[in-house]
Amino acid sequence: MEKPNSPLYLTTLIANILIRLWLAIGLLMANNASESLLDSLLFTASNNWGISKDQIIENMNKIAFHESKGNPSAIQQSDKTTTGIGPGRGLFQFEVGEKQGAHTAINRLISQLNKQKLQIPEFLSELDSAYYDVSVLSPEQQQILFLGNLMEMPHKKGKGYVEASFKDIDTDRELAEYWAQYHHAGTKPGTLEYKNILDKFIQDVQFYK
Repeated sequence: MEKPNSPLYLTTLIANILIRLWLAIGLLMANNASESLLDSLLFTASNNWGISKDQIIENMNKIAFHESKGNPSAIQQSDKTTTGIGPGRGLFQFEVGEKQGAHTAINRLISQLNKQKLQIPEFLSELDSAYYDVSVLSPEQQQILFLGNLMEMPHKKGKGYVEASFKDIDTDRELAEYWAQYHHAGTKPGTLEYKNILDKFIQDVQFYK
């Protein structure tokens, strides 16, 4: 073992400090880039929908609370699989797998960023292209994915459907309608199953904050 005052010991110590500093700076820059991109998307969405950025964030947070209790690393628990694990991952429980929820959201985010002439973030290329597990992303990165997905989501037509946006959403019931039709999906307005999941969402978000 080298002595504390030896040249080799001091060189190694300085190198370790510089490596840790470089990693810390890299993490800070990545976080700042994510926050900046989220701000850009929030600005556009706020203007398009005529609501404040704070209201958009509040709506996203309520959906995340219902989906995962706000846990960015959440993995869906399911009694419908032999493993007990479902496909949902992260804050918003985007489903893993090719052409599933997370994959679709990524493609829509890229489309929205291209429209705004914004740079595609590196974190998208770091996801496993066959699995798309978004639980490895930071909360801000998952919010970027959610918002980009929402901004590119096509409206559904038919009785009972609302717009695919946060426009004119002022109550938890209205937010539940959006969530059930566009994020949870799979149920039709007017059915008993639809009513039940609406009621569950509304009851759940009463405990938000």
